Amino acid sequence: MRRVLAVLGAVLMVAVALLVRSAIDSGDDGGSGGGDDATPQLLCAEELAQVCQTLADDGLADVTIEPVGTTVDRLGEVDADLDADAWLTLDPFPQQVNDRRQLATGNPLFADPLASGFSTGLALVAQDDRGAALEADCAAVGWACVGDAAGEPWADHGGETTWGPVKPGYDAPDTSATGLLVIAQAMADHLEDPGFAGQDIDARWLGDLEDAVPTRTAGSSLLKLAQQGGAAFGAVGALGAEAEAVARTAQGEDLTIFYPDPMFRASAVLAPGRGGDEDLLDALDDLVTSDELAEAFADAGWDNVTDGVPLPSAGVLDALRSAWEAS
Repeated sequence: MRRVLAVLGAVLMVAVALLVRSAIDSGDDGGSGGGDDATPQLLCAEELAQVCQTLADDGLADVTIEPVGTTVDRLGEVDADLDADAWLTLDPFPQQVNDRRQLATGNPLFADPLASGFSTGLALVAQDDRGAALEADCAAVGWACVGDAAGEPWADHGGETTWGPVKPGYDAPDTSATGLLVIAQAMADHLEDPGFAGQDIDARWLGDLEDAVPTRTAGSSLLKLAQQGGAAFGAVGALGAEAEAVARTAQGEDLTIFYPDPMFRASAVLAPGRGGDEDLLDALDDLVTSDELAEAFADAGWDNVTDGVPLPSAGVLDALRSAWEAS
């Protein structure tokens, strides 16, 4: 009898332990971000794919990576759901989503973004020989000079006849956050006004710049420059962190990197969805200030700085994208 009671007692202890574990695992609210032990669900910008993958590998977040323009278009719809706890992206794209939502429904999707403290400059990248020609031709190497020369023979701009026309490159601004920020920097340089408004956009100059871009195909313009050389592009706009990383590879060893004025910087933010509970918001705040996230950004080449010339507003960037799409 004593043995039977011992066995029954052991079974009862196991059953209680399983019930306790089940209660802990399920949590009280059942939400994707509820409970202290829940793993945050993050939607991530492509530009932050390396950072997000590190978070996923370390078990700090479940991540879904998507181009920023695709996210803006999708979440700007009236009936769209975030299907995540927060968006790790670049500023000011959460506000761009909120602006679109407010126009459609009056209900913004995101709460105030949490600053990561990390940013990277916007770079202009060229092969060494094209870079030297730009330095000889331009009073200051930047998008105003490149844009004015776009489509014209390199021979008229310090280069060789065999190089053909000056071909600028940047990723498509309707999908790529980098591409849209690059043409914002280009327009600011052309207008000599980093604080330009939507009505200031020179659609004709932007159209001429876009017309000089070679036929677009899938993939990064920066990587095509590194792989194919000056035959692909004369100069390419990119994030500084990505340009520096490519320049450290064998394919990128003959690249020159410029940081032209105005010195816009792409800043990373974590935008929580509106309506998250207090535990979730605390968890996201802990994540954005964590040593693990800081290390992930540092490993990806991002700078722990927040200075730089302020970017155009979300509304101006949306107007610039529309002008580009119409060009």
